[in-house]
Amino acid sequence: NRRSMVHVDDLCSLALLAAESDRAAGQCYIAADAHPISTRALYEGLLRTMGRRVPGWAVPPAVLRMAGRMGDVASGLLNRPLPIGSETVSRLLDSACYSGQKAMDELGWQPGHNLISSLPEMVDAWRKGG
Repeated sequence: NRRSMVHVDDLCSLALLAAESDRAAGQCYIAADAHPISTRALYEGLLRTMGRRVPGWAVPPAVLRMAGRMGDVASGLLNRPLPIGSETVSRLLDSACYSGQKAMDELGWQPGHNLISSLPEMVDAWRKGG
């Protein structure tokens, strides 16, 4: 799958650029890193950044989808939501990929960060509790 991400600094820079531009009036822009990333690559990047070993195995998507369907059935039988279901598995496995090209073309905006190089900063902030 592919996921679009954006660094908070890049989001802020686009918001400021759009607020200052007459051309942006009435327009809608998407802020996204130019390079989408897979959930697996994000997971592996986080593990490496945290100094942990990347496992040499993965759970096949079909097994995760089956677990989601089983969670749906169990949730119905127990009459309460469970932490795993088809919707949760879909959010994990399906793509959510968007393009910031319109902002780049119309406003000259360029994201200055990418997810992988920003992981140490993110992990550090998480470890500090903010």
